[in-house]
Amino acid sequence: MKGTESEIALAASESTEDSAAVDTQQLEIAEDTPADETDEILFLDTGDAANDEKAETADVFDMADFIDDPEKSKNGVWLDYRGKTKVRIARSGNERAQQMLARLYTANQDVIDAGGEKADALTKQIYLEVSAKCIVLGWENMNFAGMDLVYTPKTAAWLMKKSEAFKSWADTQSKRFDHFCKRASESDIETLKKLQNGD
Repeated sequence: MKGTESEIALAASESTEDSAAVDTQQLEIAEDTPADETDEILFLDTGDAANDEKAETADVFDMADFIDDPEKSKNGVWLDYRGKTKVRIARSGNERAQQMLARLYTANQDVIDAGGEKADALTKQIYLEVSAKCIVLGWENMNFAGMDLVYTPKTAAWLMKKSEAFKSWADTQSKRFDHFCKRASESDIETLKKLQNGD
């Protein structure tokens, strides 16, 4: 995943938590996967055709509809995947994900800093671990070869390891920050009025 190593390093430097020891033997090394070239963050396509049309035709774009919602960022939102399948996705870089990245990076820093194929494989596996526990948070009507799959982080990690299509979709949706917004509160509106008035 493009940018993964820099994201891990940033999360490690920002975290103030005590590092937890991690047994690297428990991390199953992931197979190499193609780099994800999708880094663009989309703001207007909300997945709601009526709202999208309204946003596109409105005389004035209203930023009050795009205030960050910490609850949605952390706990995720339900999104349509394929057919009747729905997946609960949290925001990329949410606090829980950053903390886990920092712990795993610190515990495996010697291997990662050494570089090489082993470091690359471990970095990818750490990304899968974090994504499965902090980004893909659940699903409904997920089927695999006739099996109705119950969500677990291990199952999610396995699916993302085996299916670049699913991993890429989950990553892209987690970076669609418009999924994790809410309408500005009256307090926010009043605060901005004061700022605009020079208070």
